[in-house]
Amino acid sequence: VRLSSSHCDRLHAAALKMPSPPPLRVHVPPPHVPPPPPTGGIKELDQILSTLSPGLDQHEFYIFHTDPDAAYGDHANLRPVATVSEGEGMTFVVPLSALVECGSDVGIDPAKQPHLRRITLGVHSSLEAVGLTAAVSTLLAKHEISANVIAGYHHDHLFVPANDAERAV
Repeated sequence: VRLSSSHCDRLHAAALKMPSPPPLRVHVPPPHVPPPPPTGGIKELDQILSTLSPGLDQHEFYIFHTDPDAAYGDHANLRPVATVSEGEGMTFVVPLSALVECGSDVGIDPAKQPHLRRITLGVHSSLEAVGLTAAVSTLLAKHEISANVIAGYHHDHLFVPANDAERAV
C-alpha cells in the first residue's frame, strides 16, 4: 500500500498534535561501592592503651602560632611540625629553636607564648580507633594537665605545658 503525500502530511500533522508520552522511568540501582580499605594500625582500645609507649621529645619546646593571612607553605622557615587551617587563619606548631634562629623577622615573641613539650604515643593506632583521645585526655585531666592532641597517620602527638611534661609521661 502506498500512501500519497497528502496522507503522509495528515499523519505527520496528527502525530504533532498527540501528547508526548510520559518519560520512561527506569530504576538503576546505584553501583556497589566497596568499603574503604582499612587504615592500618590497632583498632582495639584495650590493646592500644596497653602498648601506648609515650615518648617525650627531650630536645625541643614548641609553641602554637596563628596567622590570619597565611596559607599552607607559609612560614616554612619555622619548620612547623603541624599546620591546621581554621576559620581565623592558619595555626602552626613550631619548634622554639626555629623561632630563635629566625629572630624577630617573623613577628612572634616566644616569651609571650606558652612553651609546650611534645609527647608522641609510640603505638600505631588506627585512624578508625575509638576512645584513645578521650582515654588519654581523661587521665591527664585527673592530674590537671592540659593537652593539645594532634593525630598523625601513624601516631598521636600531645602538646603539654613544659612544666607538666615529665608528669604527663
